[in-house]
Amino acid sequence: MAILQECPICNHKQAIKNKKCKCGANLVRFKKSQKIKYWIQFRIPDGYTIKDGKRVAKYKQRKEYVGISIEDARAADGKRKVQKKEGRVFDMLPAAKLTFNELTSWYLDLTSIKELGYFKDLRNNLGSFNALFGETIINEVTPEDLKEYQIMRKKEGYADSYIDKHVGAARTMIIVVCK
Repeated sequence: MAILQECPICNHKQAIKNKKCKCGANLVRFKKSQKIKYWIQFRIPDGYTIKDGKRVAKYKQRKEYVGISIEDARAADGKRKVQKKEGRVFDMLPAAKLTFNELTSWYLDLTSIKELGYFKDLRNNLGSFNALFGETIINEVTPEDLKEYQIMRKKEGYADSYIDKHVGAARTMIIVVCK
């Protein structure tokens, strides 16, 4: 995790220890006049990959604007560190407080999604998934909940591929929000 400063001239984000920007601007002078914007940069898990037969976590860099105060930037950086240490990664994302129903209605209203050839199937898949998880807040669903969902649907007589379409549609929707 890092705190970055943004040069007011070229908008380059860089370490707060830098006194001069690569464009030649005197960052110390801009700090005194409170024209520097501060950002925090952190990494969040973004799935897994298989490397040498082992499952390895992939990470994604995120930047978040904090304001013009270095104290606020340090506080926000500390908050993100605590959330990461406690395993509350989804709290770091902007859509962490949405329910699946709210997210689904927003997602299905996107023009780019409406134009998909499989829009009707996507709406049905998300509807089936939301029948169980609709009022649940996104960051409260655990992998165990998803396994129980798969077992429940399997007992209802659905094929594994059909069940995976439901879970995959929800996963894709969440990934779109997190970008």
